[in-house]
Amino acid sequence: MSPKKDRMYKAEYAKVLISIANGDLDSAEILRAGLKGRQENTCYLAEQCIEKSLKSLLVHFNMPVPLTHDLGLISERLSTRVKLPTDVDLSQFNEFATTRRYEEGALVLDDDDLDAAILLAKEILEWAKSILQS
Repeated sequence: MSPKKDRMYKAEYAKVLISIANGDLDSAEILRAGLKGRQENTCYLAEQCIEKSLKSLLVHFNMPVPLTHDLGLISERLSTRVKLPTDVDLSQFNEFATTRRYEEGALVLDDDDLDAAILLAKEILEWAKSILQS
């Protein structure tokens, strides 16, 4: 039996996802402000915020939610209903939800990278919230 690739959720789950996304963003900001921890985890939490924000909209639009961390695939599916608020290639964050979680910090991230990841996560989260509230 092959695993399901998509899943349908009840409409009210969109609000649950957006709440969890908000918590992921809070966690990213706390880690970013700290003096310890893996820099990759700030980007991982930003990716998780983006992922859950996008998936909340799929749920809101009664669309199948792909069981993947691939932000390119998720945003492509969502683009059939709404235009994303950014032209940034979100798939650049995929590695933080996959390989970077299991590798030592060989990737060099500077302050600008970390700040940009958090700023993008905030932008997508606020955009998703505005759609859920309309």
